[in-house]
Amino acid sequence: MLSILAHPCFGIHRLTIWEVSRAINSARREERKNWIEALRTHADPALSGLANFLIELSILSYHARLEDLMDYITGANALSLPDEYDEDPARITIQINMFGGGKKAYISPIYGYYFGNLNSPRPTATPLG
Repeated sequence: MLSILAHPCFGIHRLTIWEVSRAINSARREERKNWIEALRTHADPALSGLANFLIELSILSYHARLEDLMDYITGANALSLPDEYDEDPARITIQINMFGGGKKAYISPIYGYYFGNLNSPRPTATPLG
């Protein structure tokens, strides 16, 4: 998980990764915190969104086509995340949505990181002298 978080496409500051790692390592044995749990409950919405994305990918990996999974991972297609990832059990007592919950899309930043500026003008070399 650390190598995923440290990739520059996600834009997560190295000290934030260190703080999350330290929180996991210093957690009491009874808590048994893991990376995905720590990320999902993190105050930074970028980290919690990434955790929810990884959880949804792990669920889809059992029945989705490999082509679709690769599109989600690389950011070629957005992955719809159910609203249930935003629920805070301590804050929300009862939530009933009879008409199907809304979904928000998460787009992996990998595609934009590697291919995002293909249409921008490329700098040309200037002759020396």
